[in-house]
Amino acid sequence: MRILTINATSARDLPDTSFPTLAETAMALCPIDDYQASLLDTEQQAHRAMGSHIRRLQYGSGRHCIRHCQKSLGVEDFEIPRSGRVPRWPEGWQGSISHSQSLACGVLSRSTSAIGVDVEQQNRIDPNRRKLLQSLFTPTELRHIGSLADDRLWTLAFGAKEAAYKAVYSLNRDYIGFHEVNILIEPGDRTFSIQYLGDKSNNTRLDSGRGYWDYLEDHNLCLFVIS
Repeated sequence: MRILTINATSARDLPDTSFPTLAETAMALCPIDDYQASLLDTEQQAHRAMGSHIRRLQYGSGRHCIRHCQKSLGVEDFEIPRSGRVPRWPEGWQGSISHSQSLACGVLSRSTSAIGVDVEQQNRIDPNRRKLLQSLFTPTELRHIGSLADDRLWTLAFGAKEAAYKAVYSLNRDYIGFHEVNILIEPGDRTFSIQYLGDKSNNTRLDSGRGYWDYLEDHNLCLFVIS
């Protein structure tokens, strides 16, 4: 998998990450900015219909990342329409888009069954807000993450869940609550796994997926892949 970081004038490969080698898969990251020129026809229409300036910037930045993924994979640009606020990927493709207040990320693949990405500003989740932690994590997760003694991992675990949710949602359009999964973080090799606790059989595919994460300057980046 090729990972690109994009600035105003160039795109370069991101070296030395813990992410896997995935065939026919590319990821790109860029600062939140005005990339309206990268948008295709229906994307332009969706962009103009958004009332919020920051929402237009986030939307355009995510699609800008996907344009660079398409270029990296050697395919012609194709539109990514929306179903509600969720990207709708063409047949034969899987993808995911995420953004923080300052950074956007997109991933595109035609070798996976499902893929999800999430980017979060480090330390977004305050470990001192106990009620917040209890709303986001199961008792098992609270014990597990707490035992790792690294406050950065609370935000990391939140992003890992988001990446996994995005991947499985693309398969069955089922909402999954935060307490329907347990996440296991492996700090040594920067991977994570998911145990589905709910009663919807389609979502058990989370159990067979694999997650990967890394730090990127002041952000956490999480990827979840279902083969």
